[in-house]
Amino acid sequence: MTKDEVAAFFDRLSEEATKPDGRMPPEFAKLAETWRGALSDANGDEIEADAEEIAAYVDGQLHGAELLAFEAKLAASPALRDEVEDLRGDIAALGSNAEEAVQASVAGEVDLAGLRATLEARQPLTMAQQRALFTNPTLRADYNRLIRVDRLPAAAAPSPSMLRAVPHLAMPARAAAASDREIDGRSFAGATIHIGSAGLPNQFLIRIRFEGGEASFDALELQGSDGTLAYLTLPPAHKGEMKWIADTDAPDVGEAVALLRDPRASGTFRRREDFD
Repeated sequence: MTKDEVAAFFDRLSEEATKPDGRMPPEFAKLAETWRGALSDANGDEIEADAEEIAAYVDGQLHGAELLAFEAKLAASPALRDEVEDLRGDIAALGSNAEEAVQASVAGEVDLAGLRATLEARQPLTMAQQRALFTNPTLRADYNRLIRVDRLPAAAAPSPSMLRAVPHLAMPARAAAASDREIDGRSFAGATIHIGSAGLPNQFLIRIRFEGGEASFDALELQGSDGTLAYLTLPPAHKGEMKWIADTDAPDVGEAVALLRDPRASGTFRRREDFD
């Protein structure tokens, strides 16, 4: 980039940053003057930017003076422009692979790669993925490890149209903030839950009473505040009430009861045909 090109770049920058009263904001004026001199004196030396700065620019996280400074570097450095384009190409390729994995899950080909892609894309779980997680405890454990160990974000909430398409009853969290206190009951629109001791170690008497006197739900899907999942298989209801003893030493039951007693956890009552 020649000195004339540098000067022309900053003349344009000055025009775009000028306030309506004709004065350039002081921070932009100082920035323009600094970079005008630095780039004019570069004499072909490489203009450098660290990887974090490049990633922040590509991700749209640079603003104000930082953005102007980086764009000045881009204008002066073909090598830096190549780095930016390479990173954009890598992101596009990753996005394409993630989309393919998500589409495979939509088609019913559910595996851990598809679940990872769904989480990374911050999309809601498909019905096929929900069915697989319900019926496959091993896959569910691997899914929970993606969140707990790999620190992937929780799946996005289902769309309103998806919720309308599947009969369900939502169990909201009781507390949004972190809490170590275990609860022994929940009351919300549609049902009341009581959790008590069954008189033996690691066994709990769980009683669920549904409003309206009838209930046809087969499972309670529980979601921790971090997005991990667990399921409680429900017994048949009698006159709108379910009552049974949950043994937390049994596979998966311990984690489900722990979430049921966690005030930050939420849940959804589901019917078995949702997972068939």
